[in-house]
Amino acid sequence: MLAKVMSGNSGWDVVFPSNYFIRPMLEYGLLAPLRHQWLGNLDRLDRPFQSPSWDPQLRWSAPYMWGASGITYNRKLAREAVAQKRLSRAYLNAEVRDQLVAGDVLAAQLWATTAQQAIDASRELAFAYPAEGFALYADNAVVLRESRRQELAHRFIDYLLRPAVATGCGPRSSRREDLLQGDPVCANSAPSTARARSSTSR
Repeated sequence: MLAKVMSGNSGWDVVFPSNYFIRPMLEYGLLAPLRHQWLGNLDRLDRPFQSPSWDPQLRWSAPYMWGASGITYNRKLAREAVAQKRLSRAYLNAEVRDQLVAGDVLAAQLWATTAQQAIDASRELAFAYPAEGFALYADNAVVLRESRRQELAHRFIDYLLRPAVATGCGPRSSRREDLLQGDPVCANSAPSTARARSSTSR
């Protein structure tokens, strides 16, 4: 994505970089400042995303989705066996999902969304966040400076931030409350940054 955008002729209006891409894209002059007057749903963001560390005033980006990594493990494992050992098989993500489901791998670090796919396929699996800490990421909507449709780009981002739309990005439910109650992974890692305060936009 970044390589194409750096050409200045990508033809795109809105892209969705992860939080660690915001600063480099800004330094390269690739981003247009967000016009908050066209983004009425910004205040629908969950509190942690209203002033994120990578863009505290939301001058350049609007958080869209976030996730975290944790440990997916087979429930048959004894608690002691889940502890980290010196031997690592490999650093994988999607590939190890199927190995977990098949029982070829008993524990693996995965992004929460990939872990949920494995858990959906096998009742033997569970998920936990390490007490020592875990990695987080956030994908953000940004408007490219090259865009010739600045207002339309903002309207599109504002549409994505509508609670009824944003919460529909969840894997099982269009309502965030349902996700939080019924999903073993997303209970602690809701996939949308927008609060479901109402089902209609302003």
